[in-house]
Amino acid sequence: QHQPHQRKAITQQQRNNMRFQKRTGSLIPRGCNLYLIRSALIFLLGIIFGTLLSQFPHTDETFLDPTDPAPIVPVHQEDQPHKPVLYKRGSCKIKMVGGRAKDGYGSWPLCANLLPPNPLVYSFGIGVDISFDVAMVNEFGARDVYCYDPTITKETFAEMSKGKERNLSFYQLGAGISYDVIHFYKSTNPIIQSLVSTPGLSGYNKEPYLSAAVLDVSSIAAMNKHEWVDLIKIDGEGIEFDIFLQTDLHLLPTSHILLEFHARLIDGGWEKQSQIYKRFEEAGWELAYEQPKNKEETVFIRVAE
Repeated sequence: QHQPHQRKAITQQQRNNMRFQKRTGSLIPRGCNLYLIRSALIFLLGIIFGTLLSQFPHTDETFLDPTDPAPIVPVHQEDQPHKPVLYKRGSCKIKMVGGRAKDGYGSWPLCANLLPPNPLVYSFGIGVDISFDVAMVNEFGARDVYCYDPTITKETFAEMSKGKERNLSFYQLGAGISYDVIHFYKSTNPIIQSLVSTPGLSGYNKEPYLSAAVLDVSSIAAMNKHEWVDLIKIDGEGIEFDIFLQTDLHLLPTSHILLEFHARLIDGGWEKQSQIYKRFEEAGWELAYEQPKNKEETVFIRVAE
C-alpha cells in the first residue's frame, strides 16, 4: 500500500537558512552555518579596522571627528611594558627652556641633566607658542617632538612652525582621562588666546567655543608604538586636575613630566593640586620643581626608593 510522503520536521534555524538562501540566490551552500558566516565577517572587519587603527595618528589630515562616538580604541600602557627609568632623589638641575627672548614668558622648567641624547618628547597644549618645542630640537637634539593641541588647526601650526618644522609633528588631539569629546571655552578678553576646558569660569564665555577630542597619554603612546617617552609636557588649561586625580601614575610611559597647574581658575583648585602632589609622591615620584611665585609650572620625576 502506498504510503503518503511524510515531511521531516525542520528547525527554525533551518527555515531561516532557507529564507536567507532564497533572498541571496543560494549563493551560500546549503547547510552552511550562518553563525559561522557572521563570525567570519566580524573577524574580517576587525582586521580591516585594526589595520586602519595601526596607521593612527600618522596623517596630514585632521584625524578625529568630534561627531564620531568612538573613532579609536584605547590601548593601555600595561600592554606595552617598559621598565621605568628611575632617577636619584634630588638629582634634578632645572633649566628654563623656550619662551620669549626679552622676558622668558612662555618658558618651561625641566631637568636638563636628566635628558638622554636625542630625547623623544610629547608636548600637550601648545596654543600659539611653539618656542619650547623648537628649543627641544635646537638645544637638546630631540629626535621627535609630538605636538598635541585640539584647539588649533593644522594650518595654524604650519604657519607657526614655518622654517622651524624640523623634527616637529602636529596632531589635533588633547590629553584626557580616556577618549572623550569635551567643550572648550574662550576668554572674554581678546588678548587671551588660550581656551579652557572648565565651564563657568569668571572671564570666560558660558557657551562652548568648540568641541574637541582628548585621549589618555598611555593610549596615545601605545598607538604611536612608543613604549617610552623621555619627556612629557602638559598644559591642559584645567583638565590636568581630572587627568592626574584619576590616572594610575605608575603606568605613565615616562619618568619626567612638566605640568602646569591652573588652581587659580578652579573651585578648590589649590586643594586638588595638593592631592595630586600626594598621589605623585605615593606613586614613587618627586616634585623636582615648583614655580615659587604662583606654583603653576611644576616638574615631576620618577625616583628610586
